[in-house]
Amino acid sequence: MPGLICPISAETIDKRASRLCATLTALLLVGYAVTGAWPILIAVVVDYSLRVLTPYRAPLSILSGWLVRLTGFAPKRMNKGRRSSGGGSVTSWL
Repeated sequence: MPGLICPISAETIDKRASRLCATLTALLLVGYAVTGAWPILIAVVVDYSLRVLTPYRAPLSILSGWLVRLTGFAPKRMNKGRRSSGGGSVTSWL
């Protein structure tokens, strides 16, 4: 179908490291919610800013990749493009 925008990318990422990074971010945010320690929030904001605004890898991404390699798991490559969920598909019709 011509005219459709395909979210597939030629780049790949390690699925295991990506999920671990998301888990670490969630744990940091829970830690901030529980303790109210602002340095935790600053760390998450800096990590996110580096991820979004620069071509460099974010600190949590580097840590996640290192932890996955340390455990001995082989990288599980996946496409870097966005994923469409069923809900996203439904809302795109509106």
